[in-house]
Amino acid sequence: MRITVVCGAPCGKKGSQIAAMALIDAMRSRGHEVTAVCSDTDNADIEGCIVLSGRGIWSSGFDKQDISALSESVNSSLELIIADSDVVHIMAPTVIGRTALRYCLRHCIPVTAGFYAEVTSSYRRSLAGNVRLADRTLYRMRYNSFYRYAVALLYPSQLCRSLLERAASAETNGFVLSDPSCPINKGQGVFSLSQSADIFEKMLYSVR
Repeated sequence: MRITVVCGAPCGKKGSQIAAMALIDAMRSRGHEVTAVCSDTDNADIEGCIVLSGRGIWSSGFDKQDISALSESVNSSLELIIADSDVVHIMAPTVIGRTALRYCLRHCIPVTAGFYAEVTSSYRRSLAGNVRLADRTLYRMRYNSFYRYAVALLYPSQLCRSLLERAASAETNGFVLSDPSCPINKGQGVFSLSQSADIFEKMLYSVR
C-alpha cells in the first residue's frame, strides 16, 4: 500500500514526532511504501521525510493557520507527493494537514486522521468528563472544519475518542490504540506497541 503520512506540527511537538515515527516505521517494516511529509524541521531526521517550507506554512496554532496564504510552490509540492497515494493519514490539523485534506477530497483519495494533540492534559484535569466549555468549543470547531471529513479517525485512548465525540455530538468511525478500559492515555509510547501497529494498519485497509 502507498501511504502518505502528513506529520507536521506547530512548535515542534515532540509527542507528535514520536507518534509519527512509530507509525511510519511500523508500516515500512510490514512492506508498505510510506512517504512522510511535514512542515517542522524537528521531523527532518525521520527517514524519507519530506520537509516543506515556504510562505504561509507556519503559524503559532492550528486554528490560526490560513490555507489560502500558502505559496503556490508549497501547494504544488504537496499535491505531487500525495497524488499517487492509496491512503493519506494526517496526524493533526496543521496548515499542511488541512491543505492535504482539501486536495484528497477533490481527488477522492481516502483520508484518515489522528486526534490526540492537546487532548491528554486537558482530560487529566477533569477525568470525570467535565471538560471546560472552551475546550469543548475548540474540539467541536475542529471536528466541523476538519475531522468530520476524514473516513476514519485514530485515537490513542477511548478517553480521547469520548472527548471529541461528546464535543461534536457525533459518532466517528474511530480506531482506538490503547485498552478501552485504561482511564488515561499512557503517553505517546502507545504508538510503538505492536498491537497499535495492527490497529493502524487495519484502519488504513478499511478505508481503501
